[in-house]
Amino acid sequence: MKTKDMYLQKELFELIRTDKRIFDFIKESSFDGLWYWDLENSENEWMNEKFWTVLGYDLAEMPHKSSAWQSIINQDDLKVALDNFSKHCENSVPEYGVLSKLNKNGLILSSEGNEKLIEFA
Repeated sequence: MKTKDMYLQKELFELIRTDKRIFDFIKESSFDGLWYWDLENSENEWMNEKFWTVLGYDLAEMPHKSSAWQSIINQDDLKVALDNFSKHCENSVPEYGVLSKLNKNGLILSSEGNEKLIEFA
């Protein structure tokens, strides 16, 4: 990586840390929403409003818990997603995508997620 690239990366990380507007821009620019999962306390997750509104839900009606999205996903897809996640954690798959069917008011939606484990415990 070039020195200038490293400088810009460091500058961006510092801006994300110190300027809320930068993080707001990143989460608002995501196509289908953004979520963050606490793997040490796996029931705890944070999902931004866009994550839920894309699926037809209001942020206020959905808790920041893994059980919230796991209860609305097609159960066959959930098994595949959790298996893929397990493989991902074993570091056998660096990134993975999940195709899930989620619904609100009887409408079936397809959602493709791209997940990446960014820190191993």
